[in-house]
Amino acid sequence: MINNALKNKTVLITRDMNQSEELIRRIRESGGEPVSFPVIRIGDPENWEACDLALKHIKDYDWIIFSSENAVRFFINRARAIDVEIIPPKIAVVGEKTKQALESVGLKEDLMPLEYTAKGMLEAFKAIDIHNKKVLIPTSDIAREELITGLEKRGANICKVCVYRTLCNTEDSLGKAIKNLENTMIDAVLFYSPSA
Repeated sequence: MINNALKNKTVLITRDMNQSEELIRRIRESGGEPVSFPVIRIGDPENWEACDLALKHIKDYDWIIFSSENAVRFFINRARAIDVEIIPPKIAVVGEKTKQALESVGLKEDLMPLEYTAKGMLEAFKAIDIHNKKVLIPTSDIAREELITGLEKRGANICKVCVYRTLCNTEDSLGKAIKNLENTMIDAVLFYSPSA
């Protein structure tokens, strides 16, 4: 049965096209017209040195914390590229989508907060002794420091490695989308990150 909650509404999606397929489907199922306008794109870090070093010493870590689907995808792809098997003692994920990304590569989480934020993750770690524990956090080049700072205050030894960059889409890549928008009335705009 089709839900017509978005009938005759045009919804602009600023998320990367590769991450918008389900959302586009749902908007259409609700009677709306999705318009893809990815203002950012996700790319490899400038270099992999820190990540590669962490991967080569993966067994030395007590925890790996993934704060996004992209972190899982880029970290695991890099591990595969340099032929490193991921067998950490514990893995934490920030939320359901990150958990699904982890499961899609054959790994399981040991910890997921009730609230899918850095604050929620810190709350979930309150019940766990992380003093002097080595924690690896694969993340983006512009990730916020709240989680790292909070865990360091509890005595954790944090290793943050950049596994992907958030980049602005170029005018060339947005040219077609901009042209398509010139005669379109937009009813709603969806943002999925502060970067967008």
